Amino acid sequence: MILQNALVYTPRHTFERGTIIIRDGRIVPFAAPEEGEEVLDAEGLYALPGLVDIHFHGAMGKDFCDGTEEAIQTLADFEASKGVLAICPATMTYPEEFLNKVMDAAAAHKNGKGADLVGINMEGPFISPKRWAHRTRSMCRAQTPPCSAACRSVQTV
Repeated sequence: MILQNALVYTPRHTFERGTIIIRDGRIVPFAAPEEGEEVLDAEGLYALPGLVDIHFHGAMGKDFCDGTEEAIQTLADFEASKGVLAICPATMTYPEEFLNKVMDAAAAHKNGKGADLVGINMEGPFISPKRWAHRTRSMCRAQTPPCSAACRSVQTV
């Protein structure tokens, strides 16, 4: 697909009229048009880079801490519908055993549809004791080496 005459956001933080070529759902920089490609006139429309959402908990009746593929995919689809290309959904302050289930679901998630899951924003339970007043004190604790290792072992990219 070729988008012609779009106002393209540039590294200089300005908009310039330009052409964008998209193949297999991705922008292909510096590509030459191919015969038979669909051409759309984007006159008067703006083209911006996709966004990365680094802190949200849920949407569409689902929460990241639901710890299911269905919840993660629902969040990925919703975020993509708003122009977000990559997500780092946030957990909440829950016990380690509960969060392990969430991390397992994230590790098992396969990107390919919707926004890409590129990380996890771990909000708790490892919170500075100075901040415990804002959380359920019984769920906050010092970080332990076994859980720290488990967190580092989860790779979604």
